[in-house]
Amino acid sequence: TGVTGALSNGSQIGRAMNVAVDACICNAVASQLSDLYSLQTAPFLAIVYDYEQSIQRSRELQVRLSQLDKEGAELRDENAQLHSRLAGLQEANAADWQAQAKVAQAQVSHLEREVAGLYRDKARILEEVVSLTSHATAAKEEAERLGLELEQARLQVSKQREMLASTEAELASERTAREAASGELQASFDTREAALVEAEHLRTENASLVRRLMQTKEREIDRMNEINKQHEQMLEQAAVLRKEAAADREMATLLKQRAISEAAGGCTAEGGDAGARPLSGAALGLKAAFGGRSLRDVLGLQGSSQSRGRGGSAGCVTGGAGGAGGAGGQQAGAAAGIEQLLGRAPEAQLTLPEAPYRTVAAHKGACCSVATQAPAGHLAASCGTDHVVQMWDMHLVGTGSGPSNTLRGMTAAVNDVAFTSDGVHVIAAGTDKSLYLWDLSTGQTRHILTGHGGPVGSVAVHPTDPRLAMSCGEDRALKLWDLSRGFCARSIPCTKMPNVLACSREGSVLATGHLDGSVCLWDVRQCQKGDSAPIAKCQVHAQLVTSLVATYSDGLLLTASKDNSLALLDFRTMSTVRQLRAPTFTTGTVGSLGKGRCKAAASPTEKYVAAGGDDGGLYVWDLHQDPAAGQKGMGGPCTILRQKIQKRAEPVIAASWSADGATVISADKAGIVSFWSLAGL
Repeated sequence: TGVTGALSNGSQIGRAMNVAVDACICNAVASQLSDLYSLQTAPFLAIVYDYEQSIQRSRELQVRLSQLDKEGAELRDENAQLHSRLAGLQEANAADWQAQAKVAQAQVSHLEREVAGLYRDKARILEEVVSLTSHATAAKEEAERLGLELEQARLQVSKQREMLASTEAELASERTAREAASGELQASFDTREAALVEAEHLRTENASLVRRLMQTKEREIDRMNEINKQHEQMLEQAAVLRKEAAADREMATLLKQRAISEAAGGCTAEGGDAGARPLSGAALGLKAAFGGRSLRDVLGLQGSSQSRGRGGSAGCVTGGAGGAGGAGGQQAGAAAGIEQLLGRAPEAQLTLPEAPYRTVAAHKGACCSVATQAPAGHLAASCGTDHVVQMWDMHLVGTGSGPSNTLRGMTAAVNDVAFTSDGVHVIAAGTDKSLYLWDLSTGQTRHILTGHGGPVGSVAVHPTDPRLAMSCGEDRALKLWDLSRGFCARSIPCTKMPNVLACSREGSVLATGHLDGSVCLWDVRQCQKGDSAPIAKCQVHAQLVTSLVATYSDGLLLTASKDNSLALLDFRTMSTVRQLRAPTFTTGTVGSLGKGRCKAAASPTEKYVAAGGDDGGLYVWDLHQDPAAGQKGMGGPCTILRQKIQKRAEPVIAASWSADGATVISADKAGIVSFWSLAGL
């Protein structure tokens, strides 16, 4: 009844407020009120009913008691009347007094018994009244408690009504918000339809632009192909001019110091001085070839007498002892004389050594990289996990001298080192997220280059601009550095983790090797302008690329990988020209994580390629031999150079070839730097 009344009151309130109450909310409130009624009101209805019945029964017993009292009074009066009648009868009729007395006595006894029963009933009724009174007291207390609970229930009902009112208000606001959202959604649908129409229009325009762009790109490609051809011709001409200029300088000096003196000695001998020293074969060849000729003519003769090819053995022309063999003999004598004057042996006479001519414990820990000074320097540098860079004078190493200088300053392992193109500075990349630039003349730090967010793994220098260097690190960044001012000129993010990098010999292309075995090419000029996209990509290896070296011909890129192979990659076509392997060749590791390290090197003449192995050997491949020679799939015959030591050999981590091709430098995981000399040099 209370729940129905509450619901009717709620409906009346809703109608009074002119608010439509949702049926589900009414049902929910009715359910809650029904639960409150069943929990807080229904259990006490039986108790209240028992209490009311007890009070009614107590009243009935009190009425019965009063009736019994009245009947007892009447019986007492009747008893008194009977006693008076008995006395009267005794006086009136003494004869039958005894019989009447007996009858009266029997009646009195009966009445007494009835009175005793009445008293017993009264006592029992009194006991029931006392018990009913105690029950009534308990029922009263229970009724009071139930009244309090009922009051609390009423308070809860009022709270529920307030909640119902707030819920109705929230529902009204929700309806308003839904209506607004519906309007916004409809507006969004309209905007979407307009955007789809515009996107279709843009897609049509984009297709037209793409066609026009492809036509423009094709024209640019044709133009770039022509420019590349002209560039290659200009590079070839520049190389010829550089060789001619260098030969002119060297030849002028040598002719002053040696050729002229020997020619003068030859003239004395021809004059009939019997005690004079006879002419050497080189002097006779020079005298026969240089008579009335310029140095350029002599270089032309030399160039015509020598031929070197990338894929085959180098040819070598040796000179005779005089000019009696005619023009061909004079040219051969000139070539041999020039080779002798320049202090070089013909390439065909070079042989690989059996052991290094000097082995030095250079670093306290693993050696990470080695580099040589180019193009005509005599210095070498090695770096390692002992935080230092050691400088070596290759002219003095054979005499037993130690490092010519020790460059310090880095606070962690030095991962890579390189010389600038002018040979004046050396730059190193370290695990401490920085690069250090030292001045070789003073040994002092010139610049500390910071900006990488992780360890710097590799550094390369521009081959013609000594002010430009490049680096890559574990922060997936490729950075270009201005070494003259010591700051980062450009930072380029990489989508893949770069591990090593190298710059082409003419300086226009930068190559990066990545963890997935791919090689990316970058345009240096575009990188300087901030372009962050590589111009070419190629999957060369199956695992981490550990080394990149640009060959001297400016056409090939030597790569090494943790998949235990080396490859020669053509810059222009991005195709593998030759792959080098050896049955026992595996890449060495450095550090607790076992990161692959294998810095390979190519000789200046591109005849040899050297790389260190995990077994402690220096593997050398002869590129002038037939690739089919030796075992199948190895890329050509391979010679292994080993140190003659008793203990277990540590993995060879890095190798580098000197600019004159006379020396190979290798470094291993134990910090040992070895110098190998090719016979005949």
